[in-house]
Amino acid sequence: MKNKEKQGNSAMTLKLKTKNWMLIWGGVLFVFVGFYFLHLGSMVLAPILLSLGYFVIIPIGIIIR
Repeated sequence: MKNKEKQGNSAMTLKLKTKNWMLIWGGVLFVFVGFYFLHLGSMVLAPILLSLGYFVIIPIGIIIR
């Protein structure tokens, strides 16, 4: 019984490669830089960087195989 459960769980795990991790960390970097610009008071550049990081780069890093 345990063997079948392990097989079922392995189908749901993410197998991320190096390029995926590089994209995800690039998105995290965009988010950090966006928060830094937000701290400086930029109301134009900060939301752009935050949106790109959260809604474009990180999801692409998760989705692309």
